Amino acid sequence: MLIDCNVHLGRWPFRRLPIEDVETLLRAMDQEGIDRALVAPMESVFLRDGQQGNETLHAATSPHADRLGLVACLRPNAPGAVGDLKRCREQWGFVGLKLHPTYHDCPLGDPTTQTLVAEADELGMFVSVSMRMEDNRFQTSVGTVPEVAVSEVIAFLEAWPSARLLIANVGRGEYLPLAKSEAFRNGAVFVEHSELDGPYDPVRDLIDGVGVDHVVFGSHTALRVTHRAVVDFDAAGLTPGERTAMGEANALRLLGEA
Repeated sequence: MLIDCNVHLGRWPFRRLPIEDVETLLRAMDQEGIDRALVAPMESVFLRDGQQGNETLHAATSPHADRLGLVACLRPNAPGAVGDLKRCREQWGFVGLKLHPTYHDCPLGDPTTQTLVAEADELGMFVSVSMRMEDNRFQTSVGTVPEVAVSEVIAFLEAWPSARLLIANVGRGEYLPLAKSEAFRNGAVFVEHSELDGPYDPVRDLIDGVGVDHVVFGSHTALRVTHRAVVDFDAAGLTPGERTAMGEANALRLLGEA
């Protein structure tokens, strides 16, 4: 089984994407041999009321709950965010919470973020932190958003040693400092490979850098090309055990299913 732990579905305001609806996503998953995907609403990165995007995502994907696990995206400092997250979990079956600290102008250490993460943990949801959505070299002048600082993420890991955490869209210069953190090494903390490009072997280097028990498969569909992530995964020369860990077992640990 192959589980994609980093997918966004919906419209991106600065360019059209090859995958913007559920049917196209499922076809791409079938073509690439991806069995399940953890999907967050693209629009909620920008909506003031992120719950609108969560509701739209749920309505569009509910017939495919066996393949698509839903990840809520909310501004922690928005009114009613805790109640919205509870609704996502208890009424709609969402499995995770995605944080965009820079896009939402709400740092990981902000009290509202801490409150929302505490609620997610209490509800049995994993938490994903997006380091970036796009390489800043490709951002438009009206949509320039900085990356999340590695030091901020390390402090967040230290504050939540028992939570299940995914640090998404890490860059090459970021995962090694994260891996040196005791909180990373000892926790249920995972990174994925979607932002790591060649000419080196990005998946092999990531596994060697942080340990195979901390790596999951992630494509960053649809801002990134799904096929590229699969090619990198297949070309890494992984042992059967490494393929199982990265492709399935670690994702099940992130989801609390193993």
